[in-house]
Amino acid sequence: MRMALFLFAASALHAATVRGNVVENQTGKPLSRVLMKLLPLPGSSAAPLTTWTGTYGVFDFSNVPAGAWLLSASRKDCVTVQYGQKQWTSAGQPIILDDSTAVSLNIRMPRFGAITGRVLDENDVGIPNQQVVAYRNSRPPELIARSTADEQGRFRIYGLVPGPYVVRSAAWQDESISYVPTFSKESGSVEEARTVEVALDQEVDSADIKPMRGTLFQVAGTVFPSLNEEVKLTFATDMGREVTKTAGGFQFGAVPPGIYEIYAEGPGGPRCDVLAAWQEVDLRKPHRIDLTVPCMSPATVGIMGKSGEQPDPAQFQVLARRVDRAGPGEIQEIAAGPSGAMLLPGRWQVMLKTPPGYYAAQLLSSSMAPNQRRADGWNDITITRAGRIVFVVATSPGGVHGQVTGKAHEAVAGAPVYLEPVDATSGARIGDLHTAVTDTRGQYHFYGLAPGQYRILATFEYQSPDEDTMARSAKTISISERTDTDLALDLFVL
Repeated sequence: MRMALFLFAASALHAATVRGNVVENQTGKPLSRVLMKLLPLPGSSAAPLTTWTGTYGVFDFSNVPAGAWLLSASRKDCVTVQYGQKQWTSAGQPIILDDSTAVSLNIRMPRFGAITGRVLDENDVGIPNQQVVAYRNSRPPELIARSTADEQGRFRIYGLVPGPYVVRSAAWQDESISYVPTFSKESGSVEEARTVEVALDQEVDSADIKPMRGTLFQVAGTVFPSLNEEVKLTFATDMGREVTKTAGGFQFGAVPPGIYEIYAEGPGGPRCDVLAAWQEVDLRKPHRIDLTVPCMSPATVGIMGKSGEQPDPAQFQVLARRVDRAGPGEIQEIAAGPSGAMLLPGRWQVMLKTPPGYYAAQLLSSSMAPNQRRADGWNDITITRAGRIVFVVATSPGGVHGQVTGKAHEAVAGAPVYLEPVDATSGARIGDLHTAVTDTRGQYHFYGLAPGQYRILATFEYQSPDEDTMARSAKTISISERTDTDLALDLFVL
């Protein structure tokens, strides 16, 4: 027993340690309850390590195996920090440990940015209880967050990553006056809106809004479910979604003239899988909305081999998200096979995640013409009735591998490598960005790729480069079936 204890103590003397403290970036105050993660590089047999900072912001990883590790710190109300970042959008760099390394680190965590202002009437008096929405200043604008003004018309929208935003008030109406959605400053169009630049640890003040008067229409009507059941109604606008439940009459908030969407869903019965309906609503003149909600069977999602074979659907993952006037909804996993999937009427995007050895070659749908685009990303479909969606899969994917080297032709460990599937005609990104990290020898590998065009970039400069960055800086490659392309990459440095 003594010998065993001695051997353990001797090995501990030669184990690496990573310790330090985490503080708030602006104040330097210790941050407790920060989740610290040490992740080994690919190819290592070591397991990930986690710990939490204590009351005084201190963390300690003891007996860490030798090797290359990536360290990150995350807390709900702060920006996640990776050790070795140049800036908050950069990727972290690895910590190299041997058996006797003792690393002591001081980590500063910034907070997200915020936008504040007031909603004011024509006399510069605050309007209480106004809804205010922040959009990322993209085209089209992307709804990010919302807030409600207090009794003096003040609002604060927080938790914003750095970048350009526009803010807009929601429609509002009382007995004597109605205001249409208005951007700061006093604009009905996003092109003329004031752009607000948000930075970390900063609060942008005086993003005031003076809502403009205008015509609003009441959104009201009646649903007619084919069963006497309550249904959930969703009304979608570019300000977000309103939800209510009813088996008859309904009413949503007033909106300016325009085209909107409304959809319904509810429980079925012994002879009815689900109650569902969807329609676009033209509110360029006032009228009541009548919505018939019939019984429907779910759309089925099938998976078929390119040569007609039937692979096991349990090996695949089908993802879907509803897309409406408010933008893409939450991603959900849906069932593949004869049991059907609850893809209700409306516009959707679907994606197939394939196991090793397969790729999505084509998407077929009873509600649209055969899709000639690549099917390995998000696919747009419109469901109008019960139907069938079939992913055609092939068993001959390609791949790409190679080594990332630096300026002196040295192998670069822990470098993120980004692979972007793109449309060969438009050059637009068609699916999610694939990411790999090089091992201790600088090697990376992507498997199971659909044939087609890609952009590839190895860099510590970004955590998730956007389309413009990839178009400017990445190398364009073509992936072929049954081919694992050998491609050496130079590390991209700004």
